[in-house]
Amino acid sequence: MCHTAGAKGRIEVARRRMLSTRISLSKKINHVSDQAALLYTWMIPHLDELGLMEADPEIVKAQVVPLRDTFSDEVVEDCLEELSAVDAIIIYQVDGNNYLHYPNFHEFQTLKNDRVPTSEYPIPPWISIKIDNLSDGKIKVQVDTSGRPRNTLDSNGFHRKAKDKIREDKVREDKRRIFLVGTEAFRLSELLYSLILQNNPKAKKPDLKKWAQTIDRMIRLDERDPQEIEAVIRWCQADDFWYANILSADKLRKQYDQLILKMGQQLKRRQPKGIEGIVALEELGL
Repeated sequence: MCHTAGAKGRIEVARRRMLSTRISLSKKINHVSDQAALLYTWMIPHLDELGLMEADPEIVKAQVVPLRDTFSDEVVEDCLEELSAVDAIIIYQVDGNNYLHYPNFHEFQTLKNDRVPTSEYPIPPWISIKIDNLSDGKIKVQVDTSGRPRNTLDSNGFHRKAKDKIREDKVREDKRRIFLVGTEAFRLSELLYSLILQNNPKAKKPDLKKWAQTIDRMIRLDERDPQEIEAVIRWCQADDFWYANILSADKLRKQYDQLILKMGQQLKRRQPKGIEGIVALEELGL
């Protein structure tokens, strides 16, 4: 493996990794969703020589699956949680930032052992590096991860609680999708798509249930008001810049705070000064 000094002194590693055929029989990987299994294998070339990388869903999406529309930030986050639940990866936090570690990384990778491995990421405490001085003046390096945190596994080598949680989450999610049709979230999804079609009649029809799921999360988790969401949808699809950038519910959710600010600034410039203008803005919470 070769190293080169990149801009700002950052260590750049040639990302060529081994993928063992044993992964096909892994009970852990075969108990997660297809998307989580794909993400797991595709992350391997992006790991450094200690098996580390960032675990921020947005960064993982940009690095590992940038061209896969089915992998939104939310989907990547769910996949990381699945993989963590079965001990396929360990997610840890340092100074408010999330990182991940592949605990079995060194069992399947053939790396040079004549120098001390380096990492641009914080090294978790369960990774220990042993250095032996050889008679010829060289060194031999061994990386030990035996002290890593582990879940309690069942007789099949799988964390039973994690498996049950994944199954329950999937069932709960499937039930929610059934009931999303006809809800406020689904109506807003249809509205967004209809306005996108007005701007581009050839726009590909999305999975409106998935869009509704995202907007449902905006309402329930982000505590966004449905009336405000509708106003933002109508505004962004009429804006000369944003109509070409907000083409999905995921994008709407990701850029929502910025859209609110831009919409508020524009409305304040256009609204007449007076009681009616002030009331109109206050109704939108601006």
